[in-house]
Amino acid sequence: MTNRPKMKIESLKKEIIRLWNDVVSKEFESTGFMWERHLQAVLYHHLRISFPNLEIWIEPVFRVNGYDVKPDILITLDKQVIGIMELKFNPWQYIVYQNDLKKLMDLDSYDEEIALACRPVSYAERPMENHRVKYTIKDDCLMVFASVGRDGSAAFDVSKWGDVDLPRNFMNLYGYVDELNEARFKVS
Repeated sequence: MTNRPKMKIESLKKEIIRLWNDVVSKEFESTGFMWERHLQAVLYHHLRISFPNLEIWIEPVFRVNGYDVKPDILITLDKQVIGIMELKFNPWQYIVYQNDLKKLMDLDSYDEEIALACRPVSYAERPMENHRVKYTIKDDCLMVFASVGRDGSAAFDVSKWGDVDLPRNFMNLYGYVDELNEARFKVS
């Protein structure tokens, strides 16, 4: 095992925290974006700028334990998955987080290869199976749940999640609009 991916994961973690606190929060305050896609686009754009050597995947679909999985953002380096992000954006409602958390937990314990497909030049000429690349999920893969919801959402407080085995390298990011109509973005 090389140190390169581990070092990259630590710098990735720091950069995601910086983006959440300094970029996403400011973007939300200035534009008042209304959709999860906007949150996803902001994160994708800034991750690409910060880490041009990483592959940033938006909603790739792959099979895990016999069912299709589609994380919101997947980050890879050298055929290894080093980051997985699940996003929820519903600022005026309480966040429902259980399915996204289960997805992260399932991926954290998955130790087989996953096959990610790159779009072929021509679907008519080449079947999709010929364009699948095998990736492994790193043991210390960064698992991120990022949500913007109503103040007081249980999704913001990991202690309210009950008896769950959180992924090994888990990070919970959240944001809300307070009673003074100001945006608050935090990391727990």
